[in-house]
Amino acid sequence: MGKVGTDVAKDAADILLLDDNFPNIIKGIKQGRLIFDILKKIIGYNLTSNVTELLPFLGFVILQFPLPLTTILVLCVDVGTNVYPNMSFSYEIGEESLMERKPRHMKKDRLCNVRLFSWAYVFMGLYTTGGAFLIFWVIMNDYGFRPGNLFFYINNYGIEPAGNDVYNPYDPEFKGNSRAFISKNADLLGIYGEANELLINSKYRQLDTSSNADIAIDHRLFFYTKNPDFWGSCKWDSVGKSYDGPVCWRLEALRHAQGGYLLGICIMQIANGTNYRTISQSMFKHLLKNNPLNFAYLVLIALISALLYIPGLNDGFNIRPLRIEHWVPALGMFIIMISWAEFNKILIRNVKEPDGSPGFFSRHFNF
Repeated sequence: MGKVGTDVAKDAADILLLDDNFPNIIKGIKQGRLIFDILKKIIGYNLTSNVTELLPFLGFVILQFPLPLTTILVLCVDVGTNVYPNMSFSYEIGEESLMERKPRHMKKDRLCNVRLFSWAYVFMGLYTTGGAFLIFWVIMNDYGFRPGNLFFYINNYGIEPAGNDVYNPYDPEFKGNSRAFISKNADLLGIYGEANELLINSKYRQLDTSSNADIAIDHRLFFYTKNPDFWGSCKWDSVGKSYDGPVCWRLEALRHAQGGYLLGICIMQIANGTNYRTISQSMFKHLLKNNPLNFAYLVLIALISALLYIPGLNDGFNIRPLRIEHWVPALGMFIIMISWAEFNKILIRNVKEPDGSPGFFSRHFNF
């Protein structure tokens, strides 16, 4: 004890009571467990968001579909939308079962272990990524791009149509692409040498999806060799932001979908953070007890809304305002994720072994 112990005893002790008050041992153990839990929750919360940022790039490289998340949007998540919720986690209160648990094993119950990585990367990570991808594919489908046809899409070559070309589904060969017609009939038209290089060869290329140089090109004209049923229908009569034409079948649709993917990350991270607030207790018992975290979620929603809908700001991040219908998949995935997590916590609390020890779900379905 601090007042009566010798310096040698203090150095050798595991616990030192500065005020010699024995009930403080319980308070110290409770605070230590709470700190350990909070650190574990923050780590799991952040590891989960890494999956939603990594898999789009892997898909872009391996499966060659349009990139759902650009570099600037990754930075927006890491240094913007994730910061305030991370700090607010430090105000989380302990669960009711905090002092009912057995002491953790110093060699086995590490802060970061295989279970935490598996839970964050495999289960929660894939689910949150799936929710974000669902919004992305729904938006692309609504603007005329069938999701199943976008795999190995961006590495295709086509011929850039002329500026006044209009898609013609009744033209079986060129679909209205005048440059494609010139390319096939170059010999008959007497186009050789430099003229051939300028008018034909330079127009045979891949689409530039990283910038807005090809934002207004109708992909049905560019990839004129594809059958009309390769493309989906245009469900919304939205107009392009920087050109006089529709969003459908153009790179503009990708900008809308990238904004949808960012929205999906934010909404799924709110659900993810809400679930991480408790390990076994219902989150509804803790929902209103951490006001800084509750306020952080409101700030997060306000921030993503500002990024999507404030003119100039959305241009800076190269995303577009979303239709209200495209919020529905995000809200649906949010409800499903919260409901599943609550059901899982019910099983963790109530399914036990005959001797009262933690049951199957407690051993395998928590972090």
